[in-house]
Amino acid sequence: GALDGIPIGTAGQVLKVNSGATGYEYGAGGGVLSSHFVSDGNRFSITGSNTSAQQVGNLAITLTPASTSSKFLLMSSFLVNQSNYGSQMTFMRGSTDLSIALAASGYSNRVPGLFSNYNNLVDTQKGGSMQLIDSPNTSSSITYKVGTKVRSTNTWYFNRSQTYNDTDDYISGVSTFCILELGV
Repeated sequence: GALDGIPIGTAGQVLKVNSGATGYEYGAGGGVLSSHFVSDGNRFSITGSNTSAQQVGNLAITLTPASTSSKFLLMSSFLVNQSNYGSQMTFMRGSTDLSIALAASGYSNRVPGLFSNYNNLVDTQKGGSMQLIDSPNTSSSITYKVGTKVRSTNTWYFNRSQTYNDTDDYISGVSTFCILELGV
């Protein structure tokens, strides 16, 4: 088919065949459409309620998808220490715990990241990371968060150990959150 009569698209768009294969249209191309990054080096703790996921520190990113077909690659790394066991890391879209979507029949929790076990080592920190691809099917603004569900008998310490002192005998970390918007 000829390209006669097709107006010029806007910057960053690609020419492609429409879904009915009857003509041409402009739209987003594949690949990485946008990237977002935030870090939090604050040392803090969260004491558990384990009833719902809660945001970890300042690890939240608000964005507007390029289209309803956009997918988002969520990636986080963190440094934690705990006073007990049975807590987990997760991603959230708004107040929705995205680990629930991963739950398989017969399992109550399926987590994309670290799940704590009991070790009772107050000065030992665990480095963790998690990744997840989300397809929110919206072009409205979204807030993604790094979240945690902390067991009621537990306290999680982020970017520090339980007995942290600001000396060279102790380390502190930086937790990060990165999102790549993927065009399809």
